[in-house]
Amino acid sequence: KGRFMAWGPDSVLFIASMNSSRILALPDRDRNGIADTVIEAARGFSTGHDVRFWRDTMYVGQEAGVVKLWRSNPSTYVYDNRVTIINKADQANQLGGNHRTRTVVIDTNRKKLYLSVGSRGNADRETNRAVIEEYELDGSGRRVFASGTRNAVGMTLHPRTGKLWANNNGSDNQGNNVPPEWVDIVRDGGFYGYPFAYHFRRWYTFTGDYGDILPITSADTARLATMVPPGALVDAHCAPMALVFTESSALPAYRYGAF
Repeated sequence: KGRFMAWGPDSVLFIASMNSSRILALPDRDRNGIADTVIEAARGFSTGHDVRFWRDTMYVGQEAGVVKLWRSNPSTYVYDNRVTIINKADQANQLGGNHRTRTVVIDTNRKKLYLSVGSRGNADRETNRAVIEEYELDGSGRRVFASGTRNAVGMTLHPRTGKLWANNNGSDNQGNNVPPEWVDIVRDGGFYGYPFAYHFRRWYTFTGDYGDILPITSADTARLATMVPPGALVDAHCAPMALVFTESSALPAYRYGAF
C-alpha cells in the first residue's frame, strides 16, 4: 500500500510503502516519464506513512516517531544509515489506537519540524493525542503547536506564504453529513474542535459514545470560543489524505489552488 510520496535528490520519486515497511525509489534515468525500476531505498519502519527530504537527508514518519536517514554512497538510492530523532515510545499515550499515521513537515526557513499525531479513539477526551507537534530539526524541543485536530493526515507549507496548512479526518457516529472535513491554516496555539465541537463553534450531539465526553466544562466553552471559521470544507467522512498547493506554472484552471 503506497502512502505519501516525495521528490528526492536527482528528481527521483520516493514512496512510502506502509504495509511492507519500506521506502521505495522510482528512478527515471532516461526522463521519459516512466520509472525504469523500483529500488528498495530503506526498510524496517513501524507503519511508515510519510517520506520527506531536506537536501540529501531523508525523513520518515512512522507510528513510533521520526527517523532521519542518509546514504553511504551518494551514487545509489539506498539510505543505509539512520538515527531515530523522535521516539514516540518515550512519550506518553503515543502508540496504538485508531490513527497510526504520522505526517511530517519540514520548515527549512524556520528550522522546525512538524508532526501530526491522530487521536486514539473516535471522540474521547485524550492526553497528548489529536495534536500537531513542533520540534527542532534534531527532534528536541517538543511542544504542542495546535490541538483539537482529530487526525490531520495531510499537512504542507503554503509555497508563497510559508504558513503550515492541514486537512482533518473528522469523527464518526454523528450522521452522514456531520462533521464536514476541514482544510485550514494551522495556527500556533490554535484549537480545532476535537473531541466536542466541529466546523465553527458547533457542539456535537452528546449521545451514544459521545456521552463519555460529558460534562462540558467552562474550559471547554472557552476553548470553543477561540475557534475560527476554517479555510475550506469538504464532504463529511471523505477522509482527506495528501494536501498539495499549486504553483503559478500550473494550468490556468488550477493556478494558485490546492488539491
